[in-house]
Amino acid sequence: MIIGPNVHQAATPEGPGDDPTWSPSSATLIYGEHDAVLVDVPPTHVQVDALADWIETKGRRLSRVYITHGHGDHWLGLARLAQRFPGVTGLATAEVLTLVNDPAFARYWEALFPGEVPTGADKVLPQLLTGDTIDLEGNELRVIRIGQADTAHSTVLHVPSLAAVVTGDLAYNEVHMMTGEADEAERAQWIANLDEVAALDPAVVVAGHKNVETLTVAEVLGRPPRSVPDRITENIHLFR
Repeated sequence: MIIGPNVHQAATPEGPGDDPTWSPSSATLIYGEHDAVLVDVPPTHVQVDALADWIETKGRRLSRVYITHGHGDHWLGLARLAQRFPGVTGLATAEVLTLVNDPAFARYWEALFPGEVPTGADKVLPQLLTGDTIDLEGNELRVIRIGQADTAHSTVLHVPSLAAVVTGDLAYNEVHMMTGEADEAERAQWIANLDEVAALDPAVVVAGHKNVETLTVAEVLGRPPRSVPDRITENIHLFR
């Protein structure tokens, strides 16, 4: 797991000393002896370049990128990543693809990071994931269609052989949460979905956004709207 570098966003400062930067985002590399699967990719060129440099140090073939939900800060970087890893394929559920293709979202990200995200025909879109599993060298990565997180139609990726869950934006860890797409009833469902993931009894839980300095076990159940325990390692290796 890597946290990308801070990136500035085109936003008006809220007050003296305010420096508008995007929430620190995680990307998780799950790898075996030869191949690797990435979970989520940040949006901007500088973030993806740092991520690609890190992936190359692992010496595996990046074959697929699983996208947990439709927010652009988790998939727009596919185009830049494909330049570094030709042949890599993005994968997402049909529900996530509907949000990916929403033109209103496209305008939002282009305004927020002008010149730093792909636009129009330069975008590389995820492909439809058929089924609910991804095979990685005989190990099953299970897609759970969790539903409501900070946006609707979200998913998490469960790796039973590691007792690990990569949550996308279901879980946050010591950073401000995006709650603009969840009303009171939807936040209640968000909490219920966190409990569903906690019931898997994972040993490793990767939050989609986290404080870069929070590198040890953080018991974050009980923080609004509640998060599952976040146990972060430098990366997740398929074979211990």
